[in-house]
Formats: sequence, C-alpha cells, structure tokens
Amino acid sequence: MSHLAQALFDFNHAFDMAAGQASKADVARALVDGLNKLQAQWLMSRDDRPLGELEALRTMILLGLSGEAQDTLVRSEPLQQLVALNPSVMKHDPAQVQELLLDMLLDRPSTKLIAYGSLAPGQSNHSVVSDLKGQWQACVIRGTMSHKDGWLVYSWDPAGPDHNATLFTSNGLPGQWPRIDRFEGADYRRRLVPAQTQGGLTVGYAYTAAR
Repeated sequence: MSHLAQALFDFNHAFDMAAGQASKADVARALVDGLNKLQAQWLMSRDDRPLGELEALRTMILLGLSGEAQDTLVRSEPLQQLVALNPSVMKHDPAQVQELLLDMLLDRPSTKLIAYGSLAPGQSNHSVVSDLKGQWQACVIRGTMSHKDGWLVYSWDPAGPDHNATLFTSNGLPGQWPRIDRFEGADYRRRLVPAQTQGGLTVGYAYTAAR
C-alpha cells in the first residue's frame, strides 16, 4: 500500500474518531500520523539530501503549497488562534489547523465530490447538488460496490477492482458538506478517496459504507 493510501486511511480514521467520542488530542494524533505518511510520500519524490522530520515538514509546506495556499493557511483563524494561544492552549483544537493543512496539501479535496450513484448527473438524487456551480468529469475509483435497500454502497479498497464514477469540483462544496451529510444519513460516511482522472490522480470525498 502506498504512503498516500496509508495517509488517507489515517485521515479517515481521525474523522471517524472526531464524529465519535474521541478526545481532541487523540484526533490530532491520528491526523499527525496521516501527515507523517503524506510527508513520506512527498520525500520519496525528492532526490536531494535527506531532511530531518521538522525540516521535511517545513519544506513540504513551502514547496508543496502555492503562494496563495500558504497565505490562506497563515491568515486562517485556527492558526491565528494557535499562535496567539487564544483561546487558551488547553482549549485549543490543533486538529483544525491540521485539517486545513492536509486539505491544502491534497489540493483541496474539500471542493471535490466523487459521485458513484444517485448524486451523479442524471441520477435520482442529483438535485441535492445540482444548484452548485462547478465542473463534472469522469473518474475511476477502486474498491467494492454492493447494494443496501436498493441503493448502491461503495467501500474504498486500494487493492480492489476499478469502478467508474464522476468527480464534481466546486468551490461551493465546503459550505454544503453538513447538508449533504445529513441527506446521506447514518448508513454512509464521507471519506477521503483517491480517484484517477484524465488529468491524473486526485483526492476527493466519497460517501462510503459507514461500517
């Protein structure tokens, strides 16, 4: 399994923990595990001198993020609160900064929906997202497909067979995820999933089997 796939598993685990009863510290540790694996994937693509862990993270942020993304991160409210220790450090949630960082390092999966069933164009529940402006394109995801109560259910598996899906990219998605989550209900969990498009590999959110 690639470092990227391992990182996505860690990120999804952290999100599942956050939705449950896990402490903020435990969620933050799970996100750090994912960021470390993402960093390992990034280091494999480099041929220059070895870097220490902290230097590697700093360099990955400087070289892996565009100037605009760096500026957004620096100006973000969670990072400003962390720097100012406001609220107090005991109450601060470091996961907010980590989630923002991973979203930028993964090229903003928060703006990408991978639709494999009823949310796709022409399908029965497309109206849930049809009011959002964006771009649809074909993609391929790996895993298993099954049916539950007449609905298609997907489970991500990097070693699974290929399945055709549709990738929707929209700057309007970040503010709409809570509404779409409620629509999908308890049987589905929004998780990070890699998808192969004509332009290459990308990462977006897909609604997968909750269990």
